[in-house]
Amino acid sequence: MPTHSKWLPAGGLFWKIMAGFCLTVAAVSFGIWLWFSVLRNDAPHVRLILDIQSASAATTLRAARALMETGGPVAIERLREDLGDQGTIVWTRVAGTPSSAASARSPSRMEAEAVTRSPDGQLWRIQYTPSDVLGKLPRDNGPPPVVIGLFLLCGLAYSAALAWYLTAPLQRLRRAFDSFGAGNLAVRTAAGVKGRRDEIAELSRDFDAMAARIAQLMEGRERLLHDVSHELRSPLARLHVAVGLARQDPARTAQTLTRVEREAARLNELVSGLLTLSRIEYGDHTGRLTRADHFDLCALCEAVAEDANFEGSHRGVRIRFVAASTAPAPMHGNLELIRRAVENVVRNALRVSTSGQQVTVHFSTDTTRQRYRIEVTDQGPGVPNTLLGTMFEPFVQAQSNQGGFGLGLSITQRAIAAHGGTATASNRPQGGLSVEIELPMA
Repeated sequence: MPTHSKWLPAGGLFWKIMAGFCLTVAAVSFGIWLWFSVLRNDAPHVRLILDIQSASAATTLRAARALMETGGPVAIERLREDLGDQGTIVWTRVAGTPSSAASARSPSRMEAEAVTRSPDGQLWRIQYTPSDVLGKLPRDNGPPPVVIGLFLLCGLAYSAALAWYLTAPLQRLRRAFDSFGAGNLAVRTAAGVKGRRDEIAELSRDFDAMAARIAQLMEGRERLLHDVSHELRSPLARLHVAVGLARQDPARTAQTLTRVEREAARLNELVSGLLTLSRIEYGDHTGRLTRADHFDLCALCEAVAEDANFEGSHRGVRIRFVAASTAPAPMHGNLELIRRAVENVVRNALRVSTSGQQVTVHFSTDTTRQRYRIEVTDQGPGVPNTLLGTMFEPFVQAQSNQGGFGLGLSITQRAIAAHGGTATASNRPQGGLSVEIELPMA
């Protein structure tokens, strides 16, 4: 895997954002310069200066004409000296009448011209051209280069900071993905986005939630494999012993085969439970179940109770079914999974009950919350309070005289959860355990 500088992002996103902001800053700078240099409208100011200059030229020309009429060329010479660099006055002798001399030439807008006579009767054309005032005015070519350079530098720094602000958490997230893919399930990214309230922070928090969930699933799978391997040791060891005994004493072959058959049934039950658990998890994670049926949930619970009562009657344990209403309870879901979920709870209650005790299966409907409620209570010893939150996990061990819970309650909890319901357990004040199942109404 290539190594990158800690301070210089190697990904193209940083440079794309950086280039985009730099181009924006350059375009804004060019626009400001263009407005100052070319597009700014100075026409009103120019017209005002030209109007003032034209009025001044007309006044000067009237003065020159009066001087020519009273003092001749000598008087105009003194006026030219007084004007200095304000303008240029020229007089030339012309022939003809004043009207013909005036129409012989059309002066420009910046020139003033008049035809008049001197005291000696000579006809003169007087021309006055004011100096170029506009050319002497200082031109404003926009902001100074230092200001433009400073603006570009600040824009570059801002662009780099903003690009880093956007891409740095993405770089951390990429490194977290690499680390997670390499097997580090404890990597998290939320610490690097504290205080942020944007989509990148949400992405980091979603990554942490995903990583925590995957780590939890991986730990659960490892624990399940460990527990399964532990559970398989005992029946396999007994099978090995039974085979050895059959070889040593062929007369006990029938008894040994019965033992082998019993252990094979236990192995088959364990494998079947694992397959059911895997099927439930797959259906739950993909948002679909293996099969969808329409059935009466109340009738299903009653049938499970009747089957368990037949089995418990040989041990002196009674299974009693109580329904709050005789109305049907329509349910949409996987009938076999729901049956197994309820049956596992009832069989667990039957297993911990002794002769003379009773297991009650109570079915009710909560129309306000739109939920079905199944409560299975027994009169057994209950479970330690420390196990109430974990008894639905696979192969949880209870008290030594009760054994463990195996896979039955795990299948119950996950099958009910796959149908949008819940399964909880609590110890009864009068003794025994109560397991409550809630399922949404169809």
